[in-house]
Amino acid sequence: MSESRYAIVESCMRPSGAWAKTQATWTEEDCARTAFKYATWFGPGHGIIWARTLTLRRSTWTQGERESVVLDERQLGERTQP
Repeated sequence: MSESRYAIVESCMRPSGAWAKTQATWTEEDCARTAFKYATWFGPGHGIIWARTLTLRRSTWTQGERESVVLDERQLGERTQP
């Protein structure tokens, strides 16, 4: 038996290292894709930040192993603040 979950994950790079956070998860792909269309950035809002990315991922558990696939991705561009 396998179970799939869909998640919107935001990530970025900062001088202190990589940062990532799962915004929300769903069990149905169509709901996740609709939410991804309207997803916005909630991550760190200060300091030097670059490579801001939102991804839609599917994780499937089958026989104790997890497979993760990126279904869609949006690059949010470079942003820096002093």
